[in-house]
Amino acid sequence: MTALVRTHDRPRGLVARLLRWTLGLAAAITVALMLAVIIEWVGMTLFWPEKGASRSRAVLQQDLAWLRGTSTSPIVLPLVTVPAPATIAAELSNSLYRAVFVWTGLEQVLSWLSSASVLLAVYLEAALNAVQTFFVRLAITITAVPLFLAFAWWGAMEGLVRRDLRRYGGDIERGMIYHWAKHVAGAILAAPVFLYLAWPDSLNPAWVFVPFALALGINIMVVSATFTKYV
Repeated sequence: MTALVRTHDRPRGLVARLLRWTLGLAAAITVALMLAVIIEWVGMTLFWPEKGASRSRAVLQQDLAWLRGTSTSPIVLPLVTVPAPATIAAELSNSLYRAVFVWTGLEQVLSWLSSASVLLAVYLEAALNAVQTFFVRLAITITAVPLFLAFAWWGAMEGLVRRDLRRYGGDIERGMIYHWAKHVAGAILAAPVFLYLAWPDSLNPAWVFVPFALALGINIMVVSATFTKYV
């Protein structure tokens, strides 16, 4: 009877965990978007008042240049041809912007508000530029997922080999290292996303994602190498 109850509880736990992760991801993206706009407004007020909205416009153009600088050739697979990551990211960022501002009518409302005051128009333009930059970076972040998967696969394979060598060699079990590394994985995934989305200046995505992807691979290697049956 106890085993039956546990079997029925597992799907609920899995669904609840997926829902919690989804809500947490949505909350983190929303906070990063709000933080990007707030940083831009604070910077306009305190650090670069003479630049106005032109600075956020320049950051947007530079991020678009990073996007256009990636591969524009489609990826040919045995059964299907996948569009280039740059094409996917550009279409995704445009779709996100249209869904949030154009289809909801928010763009017209902001345009009407900006006509009431020159200062308000400058701040609203900077906010729109920051939001567009955020969507471009979010699309670039999504296209960086295969990079993390590749390093994660390498880390898992390397870790399993090290685990077998440890088991057959009679090495000491290190459960503390396993638990520590397992809890660090979430921070390694969240840190580059939050940092890249909220960073006020234009930044080469490779400088952010490649080091953290390598760190994720090493983390998974440690988790796989130190995993034991009874931890």
